[in-house]
Amino acid sequence: MTISDVTVEVIHTPGHASHHQSFIVEPWDILIVGDAAGIYVRDLEYIIPTTMEPLRFDLYVDSVKKLVARNPRYIAYTHHLLVPNATDLLNRHLRQLDVWGKAAEEAVREGLSVSDLERILAERDQDLRRIYDRLRNMSSLSPV
Repeated sequence: MTISDVTVEVIHTPGHASHHQSFIVEPWDILIVGDAAGIYVRDLEYIIPTTMEPLRFDLYVDSVKKLVARNPRYIAYTHHLLVPNATDLLNRHLRQLDVWGKAAEEAVREGLSVSDLERILAERDQDLRRIYDRLRNMSSLSPV
């Protein structure tokens, strides 16, 4: 859709939800992701994967890859947070999803507890390890 000099392109980004859409807004090169690329917590400079039911992990990863391929300049996370270095953040989130996906598969395969999975994630996700104590001590997370 184009209005005057502004174009909004809809990008189907299922995974978190089958009906999810993201948007590219030109001429500013802004990617509006909703829940398709995690929840960015500015105070921690950390992305929390949006893994609520009915998650389709394979579609979630494919959607993030689709967004990376757009190479946006800015990313607008939920709650109106506009962040530069969008492609870097999306690539960081893809690496995180790889670690989280493998850890979850291992936990299911080996019958591990949630606390075991938490420990594995804290060991393998460098960004999570960096902010783990702060994250655990927060009484509630606020994405903005």
